[in-house]
Amino acid sequence: MNHLYLIEDLGLMLVAATCMLLATSRLEIPPIVNYLIAGLLIGPILGWIEQTSHLTLLSNTGIVLLLFLVGIELNIHQFKSAGRHVLLVASIQMSCTCLAIYLLARVLGESQASSFLLGLICMFSSTVVVVKLLHARKEMRSFHGRIAIGILLLQDMVALAALTFVTHWEGTHGEPATDPFLALSSSMAGMTALLTLAWLSSKYLTTRALNWALPIPGMMFIWSLGWCFMFVSLAHAVGLSHEIGAFLAGLSLAQSSHSQELKRRVHPLMNFFVVVFFVMLGAETQINLSMLMWLKVLLLSATVMTVKLAGVALPLMRMGRCHKESFRAGIHLAQISEFSFILAALATHKGLISAETQTVIAWTGILTITLSAVSIRSGESMIAWFTKSRFPALETGGSNQTSGPASPLESSQQPILVIGMNALGRNIVQRLIACGETITAIDSDPEKLKSLPCQSYHGNIHDWDLLESAGFHEAKLIVSALQNEEANQLLAFRAKGADIPCCVMAPDTLVMPALLDLNISYFMTPFADGIKRQHKELIQSRLLKR
Repeated sequence: MNHLYLIEDLGLMLVAATCMLLATSRLEIPPIVNYLIAGLLIGPILGWIEQTSHLTLLSNTGIVLLLFLVGIELNIHQFKSAGRHVLLVASIQMSCTCLAIYLLARVLGESQASSFLLGLICMFSSTVVVVKLLHARKEMRSFHGRIAIGILLLQDMVALAALTFVTHWEGTHGEPATDPFLALSSSMAGMTALLTLAWLSSKYLTTRALNWALPIPGMMFIWSLGWCFMFVSLAHAVGLSHEIGAFLAGLSLAQSSHSQELKRRVHPLMNFFVVVFFVMLGAETQINLSMLMWLKVLLLSATVMTVKLAGVALPLMRMGRCHKESFRAGIHLAQISEFSFILAALATHKGLISAETQTVIAWTGILTITLSAVSIRSGESMIAWFTKSRFPALETGGSNQTSGPASPLESSQQPILVIGMNALGRNIVQRLIACGETITAIDSDPEKLKSLPCQSYHGNIHDWDLLESAGFHEAKLIVSALQNEEANQLLAFRAKGADIPCCVMAPDTLVMPALLDLNISYFMTPFADGIKRQHKELIQSRLLKR
């Protein structure tokens, strides 16, 4: 009957998360914080959910799929676009954080090995949290967004090596490796082989496979999950953790030319597992901590956030980057990672750190994730406060500096979205481009988007993520060449809500009243216009009397 308990607990987690979102909708609390609070309420506070084997299985499966989705978000081209800043800043931030936490742990009485592990665990930032917040604020293409993503990519690669290292660190629990050096060497060889496979497949295989899957409804999503579990099986075969295999599977798909389309397809799955992961994290966390443990949590959290913020912002400022953008990049990375929880659980299982230390790390994660998410929301007011009271150089030093390349939507005029690449749609695109307009074309058939001299997106307009990715809210006009009444009404409804002018196809006068109720700005009536033109030409040729 375990499957019934699993369904009940999963339903309870989702209901609790939904209720928290509804209860705090007017407070603008970040969703991730709501999920953590929901987990604390149904777990340690009310006792409605307890750690069981089926929840452990769900949590482990969720972590595997979550890291697969994390890998999909990390395109190496984003790392390259951030330039030389990323490697240096990431190295400085990770080194400073590891050293600071190591020294703090030694002062608090931890052993040398435990202190080193704490530094290792806390030096990574959360890809899930940062990507979700950047997506929500539409800042993925900003300078601080590109810097943050580049640093996260490097951190995640280091985290994979750390995970392999801790896996073969001989502890006091479980079965110690007979030859740790040999086991570690074998795992590093397996990691190298898996990385090579991921790189080769991203270069020669994944794009072709996605091209094959793209025209078949649902096939891209199913194929990508199959690809994930294949890498998980390969990782297990070479002695690596499932999480490493899932992450590398996602990373290999992220380099494909269809990565944006794939992200849109798997985005609902990512939202689901983000909810499961953070509600489970809150539900599994103990609240009956001693005063000494709470002191450790506060000191660890303050050190993590301060060092990570300074370790990113100060080097970027020294490189001549805009001070405000540097500060924003530092705020986004001022928390610990989902890899930190995995490493902490593994280290506890092997007896390398105590269960008490794992609890301290869990609360540090909750606190730093919450505070960083809130800080990002109130980033402008924080920057203003710092510029006036703490860092006057921020007001003068960065005034004449650039913050890197802007996004296409920031660097050019507002785009016009043209939907439906039939003959009419393609003609509209060509004529608008000839007039000097910035055009974004959308169609559900990828073949119709080929050879268009503008940015294009493949997908169904019922997918809101597709429209957001195409810059719906930044558009100055929405044009639909579709002959689908339902789709045109949906576009008109969304355009009305966003206060954007909308022009749609009206095959006949019967559909006009419903569209007029939605404040349509312009109508295209090709059939009526065609009949009028035909009538005019017949009269001119004297085949028809007036």
